[in-house]
Amino acid sequence: MNKIFSAYTNKELLAGILRSFLAVIYISLLALSTWLCRDFSFGYIADRIVPYGLPPLLTLLCAAFLSLFVLTLEQTRTETLLFSILCLAFAGLNLDIFLLGIITDPQTALLISRVDHFMLALVQLGANLHLAYLVCEKKDNWWIVYLAYGVGVVMALFTPTNLYFQGIYTYYWGLFAKKAIMYDVMSTLWFIGTIYGIIILFFSYRKTADSHKKDTIKFILLGFVCTAALSLTNTPAMYGYEVYPLGTFTFISLFLLAYGLFKYNLRIAMQQLRTVISVVGHLSIITAAGFVPAIFLPDNSYHLKLVMGIIIVALLYHPAYRIWDIFLSLFLKRSSAMLQKELYALVYNLSGIHHLNQIHQEICTWLFKLFMNSRCAMIFADMEFGIYAGWHTMNPEPYTGLFNKAKDIPSGDIPLSISVSHPILKKITASHTRLITHTMVDQWMDELQIETDPEDHLQQASMIIPIFSQSRILSLLLIGNKLNERSYSKSEKMIFENIGAVLGPFIENAKLLERLEQKVVNRTHDLNKALENVKQTNKKISKNSAIIEKQTDIFLSFFETSTRIHDIEELHELFADTLNQLRSLFPHLGFGIIHEGGRTEVIESGAFIGVSEKEQTVILENRQHLTSQNINQVLIKKLSLNAGPEIQAPFWTVLPMQIGDNRIIGKIIIKGPKMDQMTNKVISIFLAQVSVAAHNKILMRKLETTTNTDGMTGIANRAFFDQRLKNTIKNSNLFPEIYFSILMIDINGLKRINDNFGHDKGDEMIKQVADILSSICRETDTLSRMGGDEFIILLASTGSVQAKATVDRIRQKEEKLFLVFTEKNQKKVSIPIRFSLGVAGSDEVLPEKVMKLADQRMYLDKETFYQNTIENLYSGHS
Repeated sequence: MNKIFSAYTNKELLAGILRSFLAVIYISLLALSTWLCRDFSFGYIADRIVPYGLPPLLTLLCAAFLSLFVLTLEQTRTETLLFSILCLAFAGLNLDIFLLGIITDPQTALLISRVDHFMLALVQLGANLHLAYLVCEKKDNWWIVYLAYGVGVVMALFTPTNLYFQGIYTYYWGLFAKKAIMYDVMSTLWFIGTIYGIIILFFSYRKTADSHKKDTIKFILLGFVCTAALSLTNTPAMYGYEVYPLGTFTFISLFLLAYGLFKYNLRIAMQQLRTVISVVGHLSIITAAGFVPAIFLPDNSYHLKLVMGIIIVALLYHPAYRIWDIFLSLFLKRSSAMLQKELYALVYNLSGIHHLNQIHQEICTWLFKLFMNSRCAMIFADMEFGIYAGWHTMNPEPYTGLFNKAKDIPSGDIPLSISVSHPILKKITASHTRLITHTMVDQWMDELQIETDPEDHLQQASMIIPIFSQSRILSLLLIGNKLNERSYSKSEKMIFENIGAVLGPFIENAKLLERLEQKVVNRTHDLNKALENVKQTNKKISKNSAIIEKQTDIFLSFFETSTRIHDIEELHELFADTLNQLRSLFPHLGFGIIHEGGRTEVIESGAFIGVSEKEQTVILENRQHLTSQNINQVLIKKLSLNAGPEIQAPFWTVLPMQIGDNRIIGKIIIKGPKMDQMTNKVISIFLAQVSVAAHNKILMRKLETTTNTDGMTGIANRAFFDQRLKNTIKNSNLFPEIYFSILMIDINGLKRINDNFGHDKGDEMIKQVADILSSICRETDTLSRMGGDEFIILLASTGSVQAKATVDRIRQKEEKLFLVFTEKNQKKVSIPIRFSLGVAGSDEVLPEKVMKLADQRMYLDKETFYQNTIENLYSGHS
């Protein structure tokens, strides 16, 4: 016989033995309790029970009922066995409190408490932690559970001694055990164990993502907390305080634990409950009917009462059962009626399905929902290939609360095929049986001497339903065992037989429609193939047309640019126009042009299109590295730091702007996907054209500089400076991060020199200052004479801090600058040349206001000079 299903049988047998054992214990306890109360009248017992004996009685009945009832729901789970044993322990504890509220002998009460606490100490500590570990699926530190069981065994040995209970208290609700030192130890261990269990349940609840498991842990955690809170209220009575023990209300925590563990079995539980109510109600009705003669017949007619009672019971047995069953069905439907209703719903749903895979999925969903099967498979006859092919599906829902995690269960419909030569399949075909149970498969395996194969779906199926059409098998429905390992009931097997009878027409229709669909698919495929060939031809024509059109656009754009660039005066306008032309040809790309001065850190002009401000900032900050081979990686890294890693980085290409002598005067930056060969070539042509045009304009600018030179000093004049400042302000507005500064210089005491020594000496002083300033200025700076004794320097790509460094260099030169000449009387004269300075940068004020701020600062410096210095410098020469 199949080992797996033998294991299921063994588990059911173990659950049955435990259930029988518990039943024997409860019957024995009932008999013992009756014997202990034999000397008390019914009225006395009733007075003692109401009201203080009701809570322990209710908890006793609930615990006993749950310990037996859960074993009929899930017979193979360790959690079920643990819960039943815990219920037994709580039943014993509350029977102890219940009896001690009735009996009056202290010695008997002490003996009952010791026996009860022997069981409680033996199992509760270990079973509580064991249950918590199983619920949380905890894999480590199991030694704590084993230690708890060991401690329970040791502590149970002390319960019959005076070290555990040393006497009995008498309270208004009855007797109560008096604790000793070992009870304190056991109570402490119980409390620590319960708190530990609550902690691991709490953290497991926080960590788990499975909604079913999370819901289960929640109710188990509530049960533990409720048990701990109620049990603590038993402590005052143990210590001699007359406080009623609320631990008698632990039926609340038991129901929380039961709901958490078995809530996915509510449908089965309701049917079990219906069976219990049906039997109890039926027996109560016919018993009451049997006592009717005893009420109405004379007292001396004993034999007549007995005979009439038996006759009434016999006559009313079946009618009473039917009437009671009809009444009960108003509130709890019978399982067979519910199943038949679900079958009608299934047939209705199948009527709208026209594919075999969809039939399989609908059947699986229906079985998983209604019967909680572990798996389901459907295979369909394909005689052309000599196989039965279909799919098998595992139940993805953990309906038994704490079984497999979702990740341990294969998901989806998995293809399955079985050869028609399979020996069990041959037996099924020959048997013509409407429902094949696993027992029949085991018999065939023994008969054919087939070895057990865990991967053989026919061997592992709990039920096999052949689906016939005109005496031939169309399909096989393979149903796995239930998740709770219960056997299928008689009504469920009847439903399975009905399924086999109704599925045949649906499968035949689906096969017919699938064949028609396949023909349509084949015809459509041929048509699509022909259409695809036409599309490919049209695509080639369109591609060639697009290439020709693109080339035409490029030629026209190149021609237009060639004719227009000579009419554009400013470099930034030239660059902007070129980029617009490129953008119109390649709209998926972004562009930027940077025209540099004599040094790479100085930007003369530039333009961008299709490039964001953040990207422009990063490019300008790294402009000295733009010619590096790894510039793409550099820019991507910098942009990811600025824009965030979630932004998808484009590919960056940098091409140099070269002129005839291979000198680089700037760069063009291309943003977008990596360019193909044609795109690169077209952009290079435009770049060469704009590079030549830009260089020509630079040469024209130098020529303009020559024609705009101050006659005395040889430096630029005011008109040239104004034009350069205008262009610089435009560039600064285009690129706010690239600063410029202005340095204003005014010679101090020039008028005194002219008045005292003549204008020729004053002119010589102006020339010396111009020479000194020219030696300090960089190639990219613009030095100009504004008129008279005023000079101005335009510092390109220079902030105010860097400009102050230029001021320091001028001051150093100024200390060594003297006007030296010999007077007519052959007296040698040496007069220090000093000037006032004012500097400002576009990082301080708007570009249009830089010159004004520098002029203001120059005049402030001049005031300071005249107040403190001028008299001392020139007093000897006035």
